[in-house]
Amino acid sequence: MKLSVLESPETPTGATVSTRDMVSGFGAAVKARRQILHLSTAEIARRVATSQASISRVENEQRSPSLLLASKIASALGVGLDTLLADAVQLTHSIEVIGKESQRKPMFTTISPSCARGGKGEAWKLFLKDNYIAIGWCYERDLTGMNLEQEILPLLKRTAKGGDWDVADGNRCFPTFWKLCERGAMGCGDYIAVKNVNWGLYGVGKIISGYRYTLHKHFTGELGHYYDHYMDVEWIYTKYIKYSDLDFGNGPEKEVAWVPRGTMGQLYEEVPKYIRPYLGLQ
Repeated sequence: MKLSVLESPETPTGATVSTRDMVSGFGAAVKARRQILHLSTAEIARRVATSQASISRVENEQRSPSLLLASKIASALGVGLDTLLADAVQLTHSIEVIGKESQRKPMFTTISPSCARGGKGEAWKLFLKDNYIAIGWCYERDLTGMNLEQEILPLLKRTAKGGDWDVADGNRCFPTFWKLCERGAMGCGDYIAVKNVNWGLYGVGKIISGYRYTLHKHFTGELGHYYDHYMDVEWIYTKYIKYSDLDFGNGPEKEVAWVPRGTMGQLYEEVPKYIRPYLGLQ
C-alpha cells in the first residue's frame, strides 16, 4: 500500500474514510505496535525526536506534515510507513464496522397497504397472509443493485402514475423504504406498522429481509395496479389498533403520531413508546 497523503485512504471495502476516522485508526495502530514491542510512551517520544526516517529530503518537501510525523513514528517503531498505515486502515475499517453495529438499533415507521380508495383492508390481508410489506413506483423494474439518487428516483419520476402529487410522495417515501431495505439486509430488525390513514393500525411486524422484487407481487385493489417491491415481515401483533387506544403521552413528552397521508410515515430513529407495548418491548 503506497500512500502519498495521510488523508482519504481506502478501507478494504473500497470506501474512503474521513481524516478524523483515519487519525483514530492510526492512533490505534501505533498503540497496538507499541504494546507488541513493549515500548513505553516516553521511549516512543524519544525515538521520534531522534528518528531519521528513511525518506529523502525531496520526498519530505512533497509530503504533508502529518505524513512526515507518521514516517518518524513508523521509524521509531521499527516498521515501514506502509506497514503502519496498512495497520491504520485495517483498524479504521474495524472502527467503522463497530460504528455501523451501533447504528443497528431498531427503527420504526408505518406504511399504507394500498393507495386505492376503499382498498386498504383487503390489501392488508394480503400483507398478512404472505408476510410482507410492499411499495409501488418504478413499475415492472427490478431495482436490485441500483443507486437511489442516481437511478431509482429519476426512474420513479418517469414512471409515476399519479401526477405531481404521486412523484412528491415517491420522493418522500422511497428513500425511507430503501433505507429499511439496506438495514433489513443487515438484520437490523426494524419494526413497521400498517396504517389506516389516521384511524388506526392494522398490524405491526418486524422486517426480516432486504429488498425483494416480484412482478405484480401485491394487488392494491385497483384494477391493473400492483406493487412489485417488497420486504419480508414477521408479524407480531395483528389485531386492529384504534388510534384512540394508543398512548402518545402528555405534555412536553407527548409523542408525535405517524404521518397519516401518503404511502409511508416518518422514520422514527427509535421505536416510539406508543407502539412498544404491541411489540412486547419495555
